[in-house]
Amino acid sequence: MDLRPELPTASSASQV
Repeated sequence: MDLRPELPTASSASQV
């Protein structure tokens, strides 16, 4: 659920 890659949120961290 990485809709905004510009904002390094917990969701982005989970994706990596």
